[in-house]
Amino acid sequence: MAASKGLMRSKYLIEMDDKELFEAESLENALSLLLGCILLMSAEGWIKVEPIKDDPPTYKILLSREEPILRRFEEHIVIMKEVKRGL
Repeated sequence: MAASKGLMRSKYLIEMDDKELFEAESLENALSLLLGCILLMSAEGWIKVEPIKDDPPTYKILLSREEPILRRFEEHIVIMKEVKRGL
C-alpha cells in the first residue's frame, strides 16, 4: 500500500535556546540554513577560533552568548526569514 504524499513529507526545525529559528523541508535545506547562520556569526565576530595546542594542531571554537549579540542574531534571523519568504 502506497503512503499518501503528505505522510512522506519531513520537516526539520532549527532551534536555539528553545526558540525556533527556521523550519526546513529537507535535511539539505536545514544544513544550508545552518551554514548561513555560521557564516553570519563568523562575519560578525560572534565565532572565534583560538589555537590551544601545536602538536597536533588543536583549536577551540568559541561561540558568543552575550545578550546584545544574541539579540542582533535574532534580528538577522528575522531578515533571513523574510528573504526566504520572498524567494
